[in-house]
Amino acid sequence: MVSPLKKFMTEYKKVEAGIARVVADVFSLSYPEPTAVKKADLAVLSAEREQILLPSYGPWYKNFPLPATIRIKPMSWNQVKEIFSSEIHSLLANRPDV
Repeated sequence: MVSPLKKFMTEYKKVEAGIARVVADVFSLSYPEPTAVKKADLAVLSAEREQILLPSYGPWYKNFPLPATIRIKPMSWNQVKEIFSSEIHSLLANRPDV
């Protein structure tokens, strides 16, 4: 969910934190996420905004880092769903306790 919307959905932060804890536990990741991960996420979001969305320099965008130096390939929802599903099944299949 986009950050501006999260501000209006007060319960969302609690739900998001709970999900993040579970994901971190299942995949042996740090919780809370390191600052470097959040910065990288925002840099990719900046790249998405520049490459896919129309230019937008509203207040929600003013504190973003420079865009990541990546090339984003637009995909359909079905393509994304297939790739995500394949990756998550692969990751879970490699865990001995799942």
